[in-house]
Amino acid sequence: VAEIRGREKPQEVVILGAHLDSWDLGTGCLDNGCNAALVVEAARAMRAIPPPRRTVRFILFGGEEQGLLGSRAYVEKHRRELDQVVAVVIHDIGTGRISGYSLGGRKEIEPALADALAPVSARGVTSHNNDAFFGSDHFDFLLEGIPALGAIQDTTDYVPNYHAASDTFDKVDLAELRQQAAIAAVAVYNIADRPERFGKRLARREVETLLKETGLDDQLKF
Repeated sequence: VAEIRGREKPQEVVILGAHLDSWDLGTGCLDNGCNAALVVEAARAMRAIPPPRRTVRFILFGGEEQGLLGSRAYVEKHRRELDQVVAVVIHDIGTGRISGYSLGGRKEIEPALADALAPVSARGVTSHNNDAFFGSDHFDFLLEGIPALGAIQDTTDYVPNYHAASDTFDKVDLAELRQQAAIAAVAVYNIADRPERFGKRLARREVETLLKETGLDDQLKF
């Protein structure tokens, strides 16, 4: 965990995260070493410019492959602070080109996200969807009503090497990964720098409605 403290509202936090652990068979470069590196690089880039209004916290979660253990533990440990978490952005799908972000059922935050990504819109990061899904470190934050974004990426190279012995460094597209680190840094910085909050924290009843409307409740039952 590391952070860049906000200049005006340091108590409010935007999280950029990825998971540090990997699957046993390979060396875990697409899943998820490349995105752990992305988080570090985004932090490095943001250190070189004035801080945004809000604090940006960079987290490499452990135990994702064993059942989201690290992100779940973080939510439990910091439950009293969750009202101050403005958004969570997670990268977890290799180095395929980013086309947008999953909104986690929060369609109302799409205009604010488009504003945040405007400087990199020419790179094609404009096709967001309203999907809500489990299986990555955004999930427990989503259940707590916090806007939780997951990168949508081309999975052409990711899927054949997913949890396989072939998930090795030669599969990493370094040029694309540098682009992704820039996109993540722009997104998180601008979400943190907005004059107004990115999106509200949903109440429990609103989260229950979101689960039903997105079909996430049926995914979880399955």
